[in-house]
Amino acid sequence: MRETIYRGKRVDNGEWVIGKNIICFKNSKTGEERFHIMPSGSQISASEDVDGNVFALLAPILHVTTSTIGQSTGMTDMNGNEIFEGDIVKTSHGGSTYYAKIEWDDGSFWVTNHDIQMPSYISEVSKTYLEVIGNIHDNPELLEVTE
Repeated sequence: MRETIYRGKRVDNGEWVIGKNIICFKNSKTGEERFHIMPSGSQISASEDVDGNVFALLAPILHVTTSTIGQSTGMTDMNGNEIFEGDIVKTSHGGSTYYAKIEWDDGSFWVTNHDIQMPSYISEVSKTYLEVIGNIHDNPELLEVTE
């Protein structure tokens, strides 16, 4: 079984954070949901009362923009970069080079380019043909060439 890893952009400074846990806090009055990621390598500590009962779990969590959260595919590209949902990859198909995005749909990750009707399960595409060149949040212009 593979680890589930997520990535999201921090609200406070726009930097990417990668971690295993996503935590959602919902404001009971407004209904607003705020998502947080606990960064990889972080430790959870517990506070105890005088009787030794745990009353608080403390962990560093970072508020992320919900629309930027993406799950790792569990695969790496030709350069060893982890591939996440929302990444833009350069790939070859039929002797031509294309830009495609990584999407989650119908229970699987797909490499999608709508110009060439090329949805492929990511596991069917050899990593030697995939190179992460950006993502839909920081580099949407990379897809304007073909979409």
